[in-house]
Amino acid sequence: MAFDYDIKKDLRYKQGAKEREKNMITAMLELKRYTIEEIAKISKLKIEDILKIKKSLEQEK
Repeated sequence: MAFDYDIKKDLRYKQGAKEREKNMITAMLELKRYTIEEIAKISKLKIEDILKIKKSLEQEK
């Protein structure tokens, strides 16, 4: 009997994807080569989400 499992619906997969996304945005912000709009276009995230990540980085410092 075959077992079909959609890994993209898995909770841990989604958590890992979010973490990788945050790491990518963090790296782009730290490089200071990209504008918020460019990061949004590259990552396909909303500007608001990127600003939240940027704010959390500033609070960590």
